[in-house]
Amino acid sequence: MTSTSAYPRLCPLSADPLALPDADFLPLLEVLRGTQVVGLGEPTHGTHEAFVLKHRLLRLLADRGLLRVLAFECAAGPAELIDAYVRHGEGDARTALLAQEYWIWETAEVLAVIEWLSAYNARLPEAERVRFVGVDVQRPARVAIRLAALLLTHEPDLRLALTCLAAEELPATDAPELVDALRALETSHPLAYIRHDARHLRRHAEVYLDERNPEGLGRRDRFMAEMLLEALTEEGLTVLWAHNEHVAVSEDFFGSPALGYVLREALGEGYLSLGMLFGEGELRAKSLTAPGGVLGRFRVEAPKAPFVEVEFLNENSAVFDLMGTATPPRLRRFLGTRYDEVAWRAQPEAFQVLRPLSDFDLLAWWPRTTAAAELPDERECRV
Repeated sequence: MTSTSAYPRLCPLSADPLALPDADFLPLLEVLRGTQVVGLGEPTHGTHEAFVLKHRLLRLLADRGLLRVLAFECAAGPAELIDAYVRHGEGDARTALLAQEYWIWETAEVLAVIEWLSAYNARLPEAERVRFVGVDVQRPARVAIRLAALLLTHEPDLRLALTCLAAEELPATDAPELVDALRALETSHPLAYIRHDARHLRRHAEVYLDERNPEGLGRRDRFMAEMLLEALTEEGLTVLWAHNEHVAVSEDFFGSPALGYVLREALGEGYLSLGMLFGEGELRAKSLTAPGGVLGRFRVEAPKAPFVEVEFLNENSAVFDLMGTATPPRLRRFLGTRYDEVAWRAQPEAFQVLRPLSDFDLLAWWPRTTAAAELPDERECRV
């Protein structure tokens, strides 16, 4: 089928990308080959088709010996448990996934990725296995507890502050002193693993606690980019799994550069972003209006003008090539962790960004999507 959009079609898609022939993906794989980092976005944090497409691309890249690191939008400390499972067979996939305490990844689709990566790595020598890294600065407890234990002979005030940080009980007034103490550790301590943990906790405290940070929450993206760059290998490809608006090459993501923009600055054409959009369907999210923010499935209606998604409404599912294009700013939907139909009707501007579509080098499109699936029952996981 000939594309009716202004952008070349690279490959077809379906509701189940895992079922498509490898040959359909060859043009896309040629584009990905030779890059250092590929950012795989998602239109929501709860879209089945987006998760499954990422899984398929990971398999294709791994089968060709290209994949070296899978970097996830999840906390660095808990992600160590997933890495231990996929590289060394320690623990089990479900326990490691739940340890993230991040409900957006507690899905059957993400569990399938972790199980696949473990099985794939088991066939390889240890030095060649794909690493799993978390690049987010959230959820510092695991690292804070470890660093406090490592500093048993160090300043008692710092150990106490780390214990409070792990318990989410550190007063905001104490944050600047903690940030300064951690910065001193990361620049002067003789042990690399101490410097590493201090740097991570300093980043967390700067973003969420230190009022001296002029970028506020926006600094989170800058730090996620730095953490990913620190995890790069000399050979092979790093794949970043995150929301569209993190992988976008956007210099203004709510007042600060997006993760993808920082990576483009650092790597040039070595960074490639793949965004994903859809017409209508369901997503898994937490309600914005129901008491307690109940987790559920919510409907998203087909877009209307002036949303950029309207350009693709007559298209079948496909990946399009946007490279070399320069597009004017257009509204696109921004659906993250919190959504429901009532909130959309009451305040649609809360679910949109005004940005060029050329924030992305490639674009995956589905006319209709379904919600990501809940984790299967634990008894089923043991079968």
